[in-house]
Amino acid sequence: MSFPYTTPSGRICCSNPLSVCPKCKAKMLADDPVAAARAEVVPEWFLALSRHSEPAPDPYASEIAKLRAATSTRETRFEDRWKAERFAEVERFEEMEPLVHLSDDDLKDYKAPDPYEAGLRAMREAGR
Repeated sequence: MSFPYTTPSGRICCSNPLSVCPKCKAKMLADDPVAAARAEVVPEWFLALSRHSEPAPDPYASEIAKLRAATSTRETRFEDRWKAERFAEVERFEEMEPLVHLSDDDLKDYKAPDPYEAGLRAMREAGR
């Protein structure tokens, strides 16, 4: 639900985000009972504020960064680099094209590759 509340016909009924008039509440219940129930618990104006707010500045972030830099070792630098590379890899994976899904007809003729086949064949031939 957004304010001002617009009815399905496009009319604006209520323009006060802090309190919903009974007429608007009845229309909300008729249009979307889930949104109306959520509006009873948490007002939409509060949800809108929380969606568009930035996190509070961290007054200790710069000092913590200085301490980490001063006390870093080869192992901690390796760990930080490794984490950064893994996170970058995960982000690249999320941006990839979706995988191709085979239909049931395609799967009827599909034979999965056997990674042990060549080795087993060589062992059988060597044993003869």
